[in-house]
Amino acid sequence: MEVRSDGAVPRNDPASFRPPADFSILLKRFFSTLLDTITSPVFFKDTEGRYVGCNDAFVEYLGLPREQIIGHSVYDVAPCELADVYRRKDQELFDHPGIQVYESRVRYADGSLRDVIFRKATLQDEEGRVIGLAGEIFDITNRKHRIVADNTFDWEFWLDPNGRFEYCSPSCERITGHSRDEFMDDPDLLLRIIHPDDLPGFLAHRHEVEDGIHRNAKEIQFRLIHTDGSLRWIGHVCQPVFDGEERFLGNRGSNREITDQKVAEQERDGLLSLLRAVIDNIDTGLILSAADGQVLEMNPAARRMCGYQSMIQAKRHPAEAEATWELLTSSGATLAPKEWPRMKTLRGETFQNWELRIRKKSDGSEWIASFGGAPIRDPQERVAFSVVTIRDVTQRRRAHEELERKVRERTLELARFNRTLQAIVECNQAIIRARSEQDLIREFCRISMRVEGVDLAWVGLAEDDEAKSIRIAAAIGFHQREISRLRISWADDELGQGPAATAIRTGRVCIQASSPADPSLEVSREENLQLGFGASIALPLQSEGHPFGALVLCSARPEIFDVPQIQLLQELANNLSIGIASLRTQKERDRALQTAESRAEQLRAMSLELAQSEQRERRRLAQVLHDDLQQLLVGATFNLEALKGKVHSKTALAALEQLSETITESLGVSRAMTLELSPPAFYEKGLSAGLEWLGSQMHKKHGLKVAIEIIGSVEDIAEQIRMFLFEAVRELLLNVVKHARTDHARVRVRPLGKDEIEITVTDKGVGFDPAGTEGLKTSGFGLFNIREKLRFLRGRMKIESAPERGSRFTLVVPFAGWQEERLDASLKGRNNKSRQKATDEGVTDDHQDPDRR
Repeated sequence: MEVRSDGAVPRNDPASFRPPADFSILLKRFFSTLLDTITSPVFFKDTEGRYVGCNDAFVEYLGLPREQIIGHSVYDVAPCELADVYRRKDQELFDHPGIQVYESRVRYADGSLRDVIFRKATLQDEEGRVIGLAGEIFDITNRKHRIVADNTFDWEFWLDPNGRFEYCSPSCERITGHSRDEFMDDPDLLLRIIHPDDLPGFLAHRHEVEDGIHRNAKEIQFRLIHTDGSLRWIGHVCQPVFDGEERFLGNRGSNREITDQKVAEQERDGLLSLLRAVIDNIDTGLILSAADGQVLEMNPAARRMCGYQSMIQAKRHPAEAEATWELLTSSGATLAPKEWPRMKTLRGETFQNWELRIRKKSDGSEWIASFGGAPIRDPQERVAFSVVTIRDVTQRRRAHEELERKVRERTLELARFNRTLQAIVECNQAIIRARSEQDLIREFCRISMRVEGVDLAWVGLAEDDEAKSIRIAAAIGFHQREISRLRISWADDELGQGPAATAIRTGRVCIQASSPADPSLEVSREENLQLGFGASIALPLQSEGHPFGALVLCSARPEIFDVPQIQLLQELANNLSIGIASLRTQKERDRALQTAESRAEQLRAMSLELAQSEQRERRRLAQVLHDDLQQLLVGATFNLEALKGKVHSKTALAALEQLSETITESLGVSRAMTLELSPPAFYEKGLSAGLEWLGSQMHKKHGLKVAIEIIGSVEDIAEQIRMFLFEAVRELLLNVVKHARTDHARVRVRPLGKDEIEITVTDKGVGFDPAGTEGLKTSGFGLFNIREKLRFLRGRMKIESAPERGSRFTLVVPFAGWQEERLDASLKGRNNKSRQKATDEGVTDDHQDPDRR
């Protein structure tokens, strides 16, 4: 709270207060009820003299139906001679706005004429223009006026021309503690109980009234000292009273206690100060505009974001902002000024989290803002104001884009490694099927073309002749004929400086590129660059440590062969070396079969380990989101709820409510991400609950209705098997979504005996030919991945399907005696840790692969 040097707390400027949108409706209801409880006749007129409202007492006093009063003039409800007086007095009041009191006569409901005192006051709009008047009638024909006055809540009084109390209502005792008689006997008592600091102002007001400066009533406020010692705030009104012949009758006055109102104003000022402090110190910008587009208020955060140094700059003509800034959508389209957020809210539109790029025309600098906006309507549902919030999300958006970029790069990298891994697996199977060295080499070249970025694959074998020539055993891809005609030698002469010759001669991987991925590798820049390739890699083929050839892969893309990819390609070359050696001798062939199977087992284990690593990482990320981010968001929500309990301003509550909704929305997104990353049902309650959750997610995201049937107990199995079964069912259900053209599927889980578990996924979709999935050439990578993991787990899969007859996938996995040590043992054979890391990175989610089936 701001405090002046003298210790006083400055008050807020009342002009900055903006009542809530429904405040006028409440006022109308309040005054309507209040008027009907007043026993004195009260009426309202417009500037044309027509009655526009009255209370029940006025209707009863005239003895006319309300419909014969409202919309009619005094000439319709009073005799002509009285109507002339009323109209003349009304015009005098319109010419001199304020309060008017005079004595006249009124035709009563029974037709008699009553002596009355009229008390009228002008009504003005927000711009100070007179729009009508309000009047009250006091019947002084008999003493009924005293009964009314004596029972008024306010302290009513009448001073004679000498300044003595001619009348004082009993309410004075409630307000001051002094009785009516005390004031009647001692006219100076009032002056003695006025607070000394307020007395000079009161005396000046009385002198102005007595001197005739103010013919109309003027209200002042002062403090009285009650007999109990407390201070009471008083709203005081008095004015001289004249009869029809302008004879001075004295002063008519009214004192109303407004202590509660003052306390409420102080509390309101305190709340407004608190709200102002909150608005001025939050990072979210708030802009309040009038219906004509003029900026009324802009908090410091908004001024800072919009480049304004003060509110004077912020309130300049909107055209200046249009000349300074450009607003662009996420697609880069420029928004017309009429489509800017402030203009949209003034047209009655509401929006949240609308992200736009803000560009400064002078230097082209940009930042990203998230807008929210809503109109504030008057009781007639017209837009009276608009509120726009603005947040600078540049860093968050750029961080999000950077994360997305890294995810895309990582996804591409994993996809590239997966292709290489699949090529390695296929090459291993090619070794098993090969019947001759030439067939094996050609098959390796053909499979190597599936590696990401490879445009040419060829194998050169070192000849043991005088020229140390290199024989091209096979070449597939671009420029394969040119490669076949090359004269290459592995001797250390001018014909032996290419990557293949260097690899054979040194036994090391040789890269040919403009900038090698690993500076420690042997690099040649001559041979294959002449054919238009940007990069080539030569991988030595060795037997018992002696190079006998090279597998050469060429790509048009420079730097395609990075270190992790090279490690996998070395695996490929090593397998080819083993295959060639095994074909050359039966003994080597037997060893190659054993090695190939072992490596296939390692690859399957690695695939399972990669899936488990991915799940562990998902659980870690979900834990971070739940324990850190969500707790912070919940704390922020509690703080906002506590703050809303201290704020009574509708505008402030609306702003806080919008902040609360933004935080709640962020909390919902975080919780959804947590569930998606690591479903608690699976990890906390087991496979059955996890599959139930998976079924509900499939229905929620893809519209697939999944019936889950659990027969018997299926929970007492190893976590790795449960994880594999869960992911396999997810994979098969995604296949149903993508290919089956049906919205129903069924999953059945049951144990088979004591050592196996069976899962069946069934749909009644379009079906397919199962023969198309048996061969590796036509199978989708998703089913291939499931088959490979099943082989490692010693399980099996059966596919039953036919066109237009649906599909059934049955997975059977043994779980009795299965230990994690099997996985560890399968991985121990890979003694090169960096090679294992590269392989781990080679498995990715294949849900985006269109050829999974």
